[in-house]
Amino acid sequence: MRIALVIFSLLMAAPLMADSTTEFTVNGKSYQLAGGYAVISTINGKTQLMIAVRDTTAKAQFAITAELPQGIPNGPVELSADLHPISAVIINPKGIYSVVPQVTLSRDASMRYTMKEEIDTGELEDDPKDRPQDHLQECARGLNEKCRSLMKVHRKKKHKVRVTYKKHGPTWVGKTRAERLASGDGILRESKYKDTAFIVRLIPVMQNGKLTKLDGTFGGVVIYNEGMSPGVRLPLQKGKFSMEVHNAQ
Repeated sequence: MRIALVIFSLLMAAPLMADSTTEFTVNGKSYQLAGGYAVISTINGKTQLMIAVRDTTAKAQFAITAELPQGIPNGPVELSADLHPISAVIINPKGIYSVVPQVTLSRDASMRYTMKEEIDTGELEDDPKDRPQDHLQECARGLNEKCRSLMKVHRKKKHKVRVTYKKHGPTWVGKTRAERLASGDGILRESKYKDTAFIVRLIPVMQNGKLTKLDGTFGGVVIYNEGMSPGVRLPLQKGKFSMEVHNAQ
């Protein structure tokens, strides 16, 4: 739940928006939360959505994080944990409900390395380790003229190579998501979240060409943990929110 704690520490410091609301039903119990808001930011070309609510009256906290593949939305968007980096967490006095993608793509930015490569040119050159004077009878009395002449003829040859240095990366570099899933190459599996699901539908509200509000619906199957007991799968239903948006740029 480290992700949830980071989200709440970053977002809950600001005042809650009175017009923002969130509703959902989890394990048969309905919640209506007041306040909270959404933050959309773009860093290194990736647009991240964070939605967070903390309602002390309802004694519950709720958060969604997602990567928006098309940047800041100006029309309806649907995100699924099966296809997109998206996660959700609900915290109440009884425990924690959470869901993250079952399969994520491994990143390779920090796994590149440089390797020395030798390429055979198809040519031959004198072998510098060979000493023909050691086995030529004509050289037994020293390096005379005849000895030097024979050394050039009888010197052993080796394949000539060209040395290059190339950057390498993991075997999955360049493969599409579908290719990775089909081969199992370059993916990470969260076995704990097997048989879970989470879908969010976003409807942006624009004002003067700027995103100011985000309405949406959500639902799925989440993992419930109480204390140290193993997680169980529970339905998350009838989810909807209406959030003021901050820092959309």
